[in-house]
Amino acid sequence: QMDEQMSHDYSSRVQELLGIIRAAAQMSDEQTIDLHQKLSDTGLDSLDLLSVVDALEESYGILIDPDLVSPDTTIIDLVDPILRHHE
Repeated sequence: QMDEQMSHDYSSRVQELLGIIRAAAQMSDEQTIDLHQKLSDTGLDSLDLLSVVDALEESYGILIDPDLVSPDTTIIDLVDPILRHHE
């Protein structure tokens, strides 16, 4: 029961994060996002990446180390520390 609740919370937070990423990157809802996709493969440019990082930092009141964010960063690499931080 507890694990199910935790995984539900995790997945709803992942959805929330993906919503933030989508909005910041001005992606349409039809565009699917694979969590293991590199940020560069989502079609985001470096300016979009900055918008995404800013939006995540603002939404969650955290600081994201800019060194952790590169075109090779995967979406899960980006969201996982945020989710851990909020457990």
